[in-house]
Amino acid sequence: LLATTCLSTTVLAAPNDPLITRSNAYTQRVLDVVFKHAPEWASAQGLSQFDPLVANPTLADQMTMRRELEAVVEDLKAARSKETDGTVQQDLDIVLKSLDREFREQDFWLRREIPFFNASSAIFNGIRELLDDQLAPGRRANAVVRLRKYAGTENGFQPYTELLKERAIEQMAKPDMIYPSKQAMETELGRNAN
Repeated sequence: LLATTCLSTTVLAAPNDPLITRSNAYTQRVLDVVFKHAPEWASAQGLSQFDPLVANPTLADQMTMRRELEAVVEDLKAARSKETDGTVQQDLDIVLKSLDREFREQDFWLRREIPFFNASSAIFNGIRELLDDQLAPGRRANAVVRLRKYAGTENGFQPYTELLKERAIEQMAKPDMIYPSKQAMETELGRNAN
């Protein structure tokens, strides 16, 4: 959602419009952080340099991303206070509001919810992005690299499923947590067959 919101803030105008260039540069700061921590999504956007990379679904990585985004927010707020163009100000407001909402949702989730991660869906989607017939053949080889990383057979990588399990167990150790519903989990897992 955050990245989609950021991508949608671009104003339609001439490609060389300095306002568009400036607005895009602000949004790109957020996207750079998102892409770094969600490389599968970056690949799906056509950025081939992210093809061999996989997300690290640990709490530590999530909190690193949060700190990086908070630093970007401070920079964007400073830029917003100096920005003179109303359209660029509006774009900055959209990005800042989206990040604020994302942070508040994340805070609630960390305080109260036990996550349910559909590992097979995440892994399937990460691989599928690289096997699309529309991709250049050279990019497809990275599907094997990703698969080895997901499986934990690549040096320096733990099995993706183990990392997701650790996340759930970390949350379960907290008091007064909200568990995912059986129906929601069954529905999500039922989609795996398709």
